[in-house]
Amino acid sequence: MNRRRFLSATAALSTPLVAGCGDGNSDGSDGEEDVADETVTITDESFDPVRLSAAEGATVEWVNETDEEHTVTSAEFHDDAESWDATLQLAPDGNAAHSFDFEGIYEYYCSNHGRGTMCGLVLVGDVSEDEDMPCE
Repeated sequence: MNRRRFLSATAALSTPLVAGCGDGNSDGSDGEEDVADETVTITDESFDPVRLSAAEGATVEWVNETDEEHTVTSAEFHDDAESWDATLQLAPDGNAAHSFDFEGIYEYYCSNHGRGTMCGLVLVGDVSEDEDMPCE
């Protein structure tokens, strides 16, 4: 494992989730407002945008605008993707957030709908991914 992957994996495991009491869920009822640098919206059975660029250290919030549950589950579709450990549960009309402290390519999918149907990636820092995602 190279140093960057090790540091990313360590950070992913040690970085608390930002939304709602650290469990990855927030219904907005706690009176506290989460601050997100970037937002991914869930509509129908897709993440919008599928490819999101973010600065190193940014917090990304996923907002579920549907009446069904979704997940943000970490994945590695491409060889250059970072290994990260996340399974965020998003209730209907709920939200969840994650901070990305290190440059890299972070891929994910909704485990309720499958990798080929509903997936996305966060490009953190000065990186790019030219290959198609399974859901594109």
